[in-house]
Amino acid sequence: MKNAMHWRAVVAVGAVVALSSVLVVVSGCQAGGEPSLQERCDEAVANLTRCYPDLAAEGECTEETLAMYESHALDVEACDSMDNLGKADAFGFSDCTPGTHVCGYIFCCDDYVITKLPYTDDFNIVGLVDDYQALIPEGAALDFLYATREDLLDGMARTWEQDVSELPGAASLPMAVELSKLLIEVDYDQFIAQMPPQDWGVELAYYLGGEVIVYEEDELGRAVRQAERMVLSPIKIDMDLRLGNMDMTKVEVIQYEADRAKVYWRVYYSDNDSTETDVGSVEFIRHDETSTLVVFHSAHRLNAPLGIHLSNDIVQFSLQTFFLDHAENYADLFSY
Repeated sequence: MKNAMHWRAVVAVGAVVALSSVLVVVSGCQAGGEPSLQERCDEAVANLTRCYPDLAAEGECTEETLAMYESHALDVEACDSMDNLGKADAFGFSDCTPGTHVCGYIFCCDDYVITKLPYTDDFNIVGLVDDYQALIPEGAALDFLYATREDLLDGMARTWEQDVSELPGAASLPMAVELSKLLIEVDYDQFIAQMPPQDWGVELAYYLGGEVIVYEEDELGRAVRQAERMVLSPIKIDMDLRLGNMDMTKVEVIQYEADRAKVYWRVYYSDNDSTETDVGSVEFIRHDETSTLVVFHSAHRLNAPLGIHLSNDIVQFSLQTFFLDHAENYADLFSY
């Protein structure tokens, strides 16, 4: 994160869903021995940086900012509850300038631009993804083979360790692999129209910001090759341990068929070194006349801050729900 990132004030105008931003700097103390504005602000920022370690350690608050913070009881919320409130795309702010990360409440402007562009050869990922995805452990394969509709509506996820090569011809490394499926009761055509596969990243749960550059489109104007930087809230290890933001820049290849679309990806760069390897796919499949099946299948090697490698068993534990959360976020797009 850039040193220039600061918490700034946001004044709520009208309904929250129609929030617009006004930056105001306020200083001073409250009368009667109550904590001053700055003291309350410092306490709020300390709590939020506990859950978002990459945020700046300073903050400027207004009474309105703190009123929103306190009205949602964020001083006592668990970090995962904050994640649900803190999606960067929830609101747009009018005065975000390039190179800054301006936050009001916990809603942040998007300044996570792509800092390293891919090479043409980086897009040669389809074969290597298909190859490792064909090797599913027998137990997991049987679980999905005999899954009922109710199982899929609830969501299913299995994880294991597998030797995976992230580049053609490269040596395989042991990685934490997840396979997650969720059935969403929305017709496939409606699903794809409202949630185009090329937008799969910006609609993930815990999305804080990013940038997408389309390199190639098909004859229908759909993206088939693109680069994407996405920054997600920290992956949850346990109730007491939070890592830095998950920051990854990917090459993506998108294939379309009549009743399915599949997005292949590989992380080729991570600005904060949180992602050592991430190679996989998300697939959207017409399940029947009334529902769409979302399938995530990906392999990971992840790092704690300072590039410290996380063991695969720790990553597997976190992946058991992480991608189902993403699929549930897709489902929420159709719940209004």
